[in-house]
Amino acid sequence: MIEHFDEYLDRFHAAYTETARKIGFELSKQLEAELGLTGPQFFILHLLSKKGRSMVSMLAEGMGVKPSAITTMIDRLYKSGLVSRERDDHDRRIVFVELSDKGQLVLSQAEQLRKQILGQFLARLKPEELRFLVNVYEKMAPIIKLEEENE
Repeated sequence: MIEHFDEYLDRFHAAYTETARKIGFELSKQLEAELGLTGPQFFILHLLSKKGRSMVSMLAEGMGVKPSAITTMIDRLYKSGLVSRERDDHDRRIVFVELSDKGQLVLSQAEQLRKQILGQFLARLKPEELRFLVNVYEKMAPIIKLEEENE
């Protein structure tokens, strides 16, 4: 085990929490102000762009919430014209959601906003620090994914 591992855990947690809080706050603030989107709505649009046409239950699972919790968000996205909904022909209880053309445009704008906000923070790092940070996160991502799959 690494010497002073607990100290590194505490330092990592403090730095990660503060960084995620600040970036998340800035992104949420700008998404709401410029596009009228909440953070969770942005995440739903992002999931739909990656997965394509999806059942509400699958989107809820992707967000780690119950289908009832996501229904209100999808209703708002639908009323805004950002998604389309369609009931299954054979089982009316099943609802499919898909990104609309307008939703794709708004998502593209939101992604640009996300890049701009991340860029304003990451641009302050030296190139070698940025490469190191990205490499560490790229190493951690499959570890975390494997843990999720084993749950």
